[in-house]
Amino acid sequence: MIENSGHIMGLKEPVEHTDINDLSVFSGVKPEKEPLTHNGYRVKGKYAIVNKVDNSVLGVVGGKHFLTNHADVMKANTETLISNSIDLSNVKVFDRLFNDGSKATRTIILNDEVVNIGLRDRDEKINFRVDLVNSIDGSLKWQSHCGGYNSLCLNEQVFITDKKGGIGEKVIQTYFYTRKHTKGLNIHVSSQKVANATNLLKDNAERLIRWKDTPVKPEVFHAFVEKTLALKSSGSKSYDKVGKPIVAQSTLAYIMKLYDDEVKHIGSNAFACYQALTHYLTHIKNNTYMGKPNKDGSIKELTLTRGGNELNTRNTRRNKVVRALNSDYWLYIVSNDTDNIKNVLLAK
Repeated sequence: MIENSGHIMGLKEPVEHTDINDLSVFSGVKPEKEPLTHNGYRVKGKYAIVNKVDNSVLGVVGGKHFLTNHADVMKANTETLISNSIDLSNVKVFDRLFNDGSKATRTIILNDEVVNIGLRDRDEKINFRVDLVNSIDGSLKWQSHCGGYNSLCLNEQVFITDKKGGIGEKVIQTYFYTRKHTKGLNIHVSSQKVANATNLLKDNAERLIRWKDTPVKPEVFHAFVEKTLALKSSGSKSYDKVGKPIVAQSTLAYIMKLYDDEVKHIGSNAFACYQALTHYLTHIKNNTYMGKPNKDGSIKELTLTRGGNELNTRNTRRNKVVRALNSDYWLYIVSNDTDNIKNVLLAK
């Protein structure tokens, strides 16, 4: 058991341990849903989420909100994985609380589920990884993600599978399960999807090796990022005066810097593009600086969105990366579809 960690509501770093049944990080959060009152009057349809450990209010929710205790949902996930013959006896677990305990994450790395892709003239091992996200205040949906964990660069890697009837390869949403906290939420269903994905580890590794031999010109990846991750997709400021989509230049410059760093080691290929995307998803520092290119051309680390926090930023980036890898633009790249690369991806 991790001593006292459950009472640290704003853990700056995840707590690492090896016991899948140890839920002590979450023990300091015991939420209950209570009717909300104001000046002695009941507020219709609103409830306060109260942590009975210290009687602090963690949030306000509506009547349809389905309260999910962090410890309970993490335990249910473990039980389902074990019932599906997933061996959790040799794992690394990273548990973390956010926002006074209203949000929690758990990352599980299976040490025995591992492949070695060896793309940089050295061992480069990828382990099966599960990420769980829960909130008790309704601010985030329940989420379960599974993919790979690259032990060399520490990147989180989303799994890839063949697109049936398509022209290339595509990330599938089956392994990114999200549900609102209502009575329809079923933790066992999401965990079942994770269990079904464990056999993708070897296939994913073989695909990454193949991508190293798929050449990609810098201008092609630049156009891909412009049309996906760097494209402003919402709000009145996402288009200019003539209706042309606006590109976030700081995001574009930062991801291209990551790509250039990868090219120095493994060449200009689809795997270098993928590594840049997973670095962007994974490595987030705890500050609010959005870097733009300096006058000398250097790029400061792009981190959190202004006014955001690490958990929300990671979720946002993960969803953006998944959508980008689901796009036809990525299929053109990994299938080396020169016609569509020229006529669609590079088209202005």
